[in-house]
Amino acid sequence: MTPDSKTQEWPANPARHQVVIETYARNDAEKRLIAIAEAAVVPKEELARAFAEEPANKDKQPPTDKNAWWYAEKMDVRIPYAVTGAAVEYYKGLVTKWSKTKMTRYIEPNSKLLYMASVRHEDTFKLGDKVFDKVDVVNLKVEFSANFTTEGTMGLQFTKTRQVVIDATGKVVAVSGDGKTEALMIAI
Repeated sequence: MTPDSKTQEWPANPARHQVVIETYARNDAEKRLIAIAEAAVVPKEELARAFAEEPANKDKQPPTDKNAWWYAEKMDVRIPYAVTGAAVEYYKGLVTKWSKTKMTRYIEPNSKLLYMASVRHEDTFKLGDKVFDKVDVVNLKVEFSANFTTEGTMGLQFTKTRQVVIDATGKVVAVSGDGKTEALMIAI
């Protein structure tokens, strides 16, 4: 961009907005484990504490949905506290909506959601100071970028991961990766 740059109207362009979802499950049992991990909710008190610590949330109420996964918003985009199925659906919805939207911006808008989920069996798995025997570990990862958002010259990007440890009965016994996310706002 130059000082004399002007905004222009960009037609909807699905090719500039990508949703890539990759789940690595070898069988129905692993698909079920991914579904369990995606449904694991964040404890309400954790989410409320993170929400309250955000200066921009000063006069706002925390999300009350029992499946809430986000604690802040930047540039009208929710910032994840945890990777869940609801979070993936939210970002997929944003990117899909933007792919169908005509926008007035300085540069041609683009956005991307990359979601990956995989499962591995561990005879012994250590997480922090805890050791688990004969568990499945589900790794969830979201990479998101939106290069335009509500400001014509700004972009937003982040990566968020989550590990969910599931025992032989299908119970979630540990989660790691939940917490505040470093969401970079970039000048374009």
